[in-house]
Amino acid sequence: MGAAWFEREHRAYGLPFYSTGERIRRLGEACEVIKRLWTEPRVTFEGNYYHLHEAPCEPKPQQKPHPPFVIGGSGERLTLRVVARYASIWNYNGSDVDEFRRKQAVLDAHCAAIGRNPQEIERSIQFPVDLAHPLAALRSTVRTFIKSGATHLILNLRPPYPSGIITRLAEEVVLPLQEEAEATLQR
Repeated sequence: MGAAWFEREHRAYGLPFYSTGERIRRLGEACEVIKRLWTEPRVTFEGNYYHLHEAPCEPKPQQKPHPPFVIGGSGERLTLRVVARYASIWNYNGSDVDEFRRKQAVLDAHCAAIGRNPQEIERSIQFPVDLAHPLAALRSTVRTFIKSGATHLILNLRPPYPSGIITRLAEEVVLPLQEEAEATLQR
């Protein structure tokens, strides 16, 4: 989940495109509402944006206590506070490992402020696959993020998709990194 960024989608569906701050505050309130709908028999909620009265949500999700929230974004004042409060997985969409480390420190501070263990939040990052460069370079970049705390890795392919690219990514990026991780654990 995120606070939305693609204004054209909003226009296409006739949805208001609120200010960034309002979208993020709505996201935080929505996370609270969703979590309660997933875990309580009926929900009464009076927020700034959402109002529910004895609202049911059945059937409940099978995952307990509820499905994980994956929240993307890196705004330090609002978004990372929502991540600290609700996310099981935080998705960072950037390419600078030093900035990733810095954003993690901000997230950790927000967790400390509310008494949440930051280790409860897995760290996800998306990597665009640029086939104009060797996959060894991608593997090297991914490795630096793993060493900096990334736990979920998304290799983002864009069309056109060359034949065999998934096998190549597995063999040249994913499997070598898994082997390195296993070797590190055995030490």
